Amino acid sequence: MTNARKYELQTIIRGDVREGSQTLIHTILRNLDRGKSTSTKLKKSEFSKREEEEILMPLINELGVWNDLCQTENYLSEGAEQKVYLDTNGRHVLKINAGIFYANWSDYFHSLLLHNYFW
Repeated sequence: MTNARKYELQTIIRGDVREGSQTLIHTILRNLDRGKSTSTKLKKSEFSKREEEEILMPLINELGVWNDLCQTENYLSEGAEQKVYLDTNGRHVLKINAGIFYANWSDYFHSLLLHNYFW
């Protein structure tokens, strides 16, 4: 791997993005970092998923990114990690990820960033 490619991956993981190129995933990760650094709890290296969810709930509500399109009648299938639903337009699918393979949501969102980078 070239140094330039390595540097590019490091900037993605750190969340160092150009102005205007910040995604919802970057916003979520930045909010998690900010919430953890201002936490009144004792400083610790790991936050549980539940603790991260408490940090994220106000942001999710503020941004209005709850998705209620996954109706029982649109259910298609599921695997170990995701349930899959047909979108109301009938042309797209929605995947709901339970995050069971991740110790915390930060790891999950970093995984999404890397997936999007390599895709």
